[in-house]
Amino acid sequence: MRVKRAFVLAVVLCGMGGSAAAERAGAGGATGTEPVPAAGQESAQHRWRPLRSAEATATSYLQNDWNLYQENYHPSYVLDENPATAWVEGAKGFGENEAITLPLSALRSARALRLRIWNGYQKSMHLWTKNAMPRRVRVTVLDADEEEVTASETELTRTRGPQEVVVDLPRGRGLAAVRITILSVYPGLRFDDTCISDILVDVDSDVPYNPVAENAKHEALLKWVAGRKDQARYFASRPPEFPFAFSRFVSKKASGDRQAFKQRFAAREAIGKTLGPTRYKPVTKQSVKVLPDGLSEENNYAEDFAQLFKADRVALLETKDDVVSRSDDEDGNPRAWTSSARVARGPDQKAIQALAFEAKEVITERSTWSYDRNLLLVYDGDGRLQTLYRSVNNFSESEGEDDYDTVTDTDEIWSFVYDAAGKVREIDVDSLARHHRMYGKKAAREREDRRAKHVVYLGLPDKSS
Repeated sequence: MRVKRAFVLAVVLCGMGGSAAAERAGAGGATGTEPVPAAGQESAQHRWRPLRSAEATATSYLQNDWNLYQENYHPSYVLDENPATAWVEGAKGFGENEAITLPLSALRSARALRLRIWNGYQKSMHLWTKNAMPRRVRVTVLDADEEEVTASETELTRTRGPQEVVVDLPRGRGLAAVRITILSVYPGLRFDDTCISDILVDVDSDVPYNPVAENAKHEALLKWVAGRKDQARYFASRPPEFPFAFSRFVSKKASGDRQAFKQRFAAREAIGKTLGPTRYKPVTKQSVKVLPDGLSEENNYAEDFAQLFKADRVALLETKDDVVSRSDDEDGNPRAWTSSARVARGPDQKAIQALAFEAKEVITERSTWSYDRNLLLVYDGDGRLQTLYRSVNNFSESEGEDDYDTVTDTDEIWSFVYDAAGKVREIDVDSLARHHRMYGKKAAREREDRRAKHVVYLGLPDKSS
């Protein structure tokens, strides 16, 4: 969306009047900073007027299914003058080069912009210290054609409360948006999510001011915030919609019993014999958009079955195709496919007791890597996923001078523990791996892990909620 499309609510603006954020700054006691003048207060250099935004956009934002699919960390939360909400970037690592853009009312000319920034997640001291916050940022002013008017870099302080950044504009140039790009961060004590709680924008300009349009944009923003709260309450009143009891899981690893694992995994063969011959395409009526933190690790592939926790939410469409879905990477090389499924039903031939299918990924660059998974899902009498049997084949070609291929076969048993509300509170994973190394056409050298592995994913309450 072009920046100038966001300006339908206002003609030319150059604001006046105080703001609730400025009052909050004075009452909240900004640590280590001087009090910030209220918006509209005149100074020897500038005459500031507030510019509002009805929405903000960002290159990414964190989504972790807290409040049941409602994104708490949307970029527009920097506009609500409430430090209990924040924009949290959603990239891997600390989010360097991630950016947030605030569309403003188009002005044909202006002397300067002032940004008042509440750096970090200022809902509480706990969140403020545990999460990261921007350190060095680039502030870019854009015109209505999204062309750069001016850009400058500045260093933000690790300070609670607001801090000011003033950007002087070239003579005779206007503006239509401001963008803040993260260049470096102050790391948090626990999380690598980088946060900004609030950003208020003021302008020094001779262009006449339209308070009606400016206030309309702010009202639109507050209406959006209220709507999201209503949605969060709606989903919170329906606990079966989200299968997990917590939005965050941590893993604890230990050794397992190899012989006991083999005996347990043998049950997979007996269950497999109950699967019917008909093939189906599983379609979930309600999908898990994002897994809780800790379950989205790349090496556990929980997304293979995340959509299938409740059997009553799975619709089975009969198909004759062995492969029912496929995706290709940007170069056109096969990257992933999912096989059609076979099913075992209860005595009434309606309830799903077990579901089996395969998933495969193939990536070819200088060498070939493939990751094949054969899954069997077993459901309890309440239609909840009880046990998952998964066989994994991981193949990779060597890239060096040694001519060998590596194959790892791993058998896994996932067991799910539910709370009284029927949500997953703990996941136990047992596994046993066998490693092969193929030297040309010679026989493989096989080594089975001496000990089985046992991993427990334990749900943790979110103290920030």
